[in-house]
Amino acid sequence: MDRDAFGSMIKGAYAARARGDLDGLMAIFHENGVFSINGAGTGVDILAKPARGRQAVASVIGELMQTWRFDNWRERSLVVDGDRAVLHAAAKHVNHASL
Repeated sequence: MDRDAFGSMIKGAYAARARGDLDGLMAIFHENGVFSINGAGTGVDILAKPARGRQAVASVIGELMQTWRFDNWRERSLVVDGDRAVLHAAAKHVNHASL
């Protein structure tokens, strides 16, 4: 995949996350993909260990999306280097659990 296509894929995944589109976000994950967040010390059980495989990843991300909504999401910068990409974004975080 070329740099522009890879960047577009990453941007599309984050845009799907921002609008609450789990299926759109999961479209980029490989069947054997792994998803993890360093959630040490947060007390959030779903962040305790990596999710492995599309079904487990979808379950974790779906729960995150239900709990934490992003409002006013906007991209700040995107860096693509070979097979790695980093997207820096900003959003207003709304925790549904506290509403």
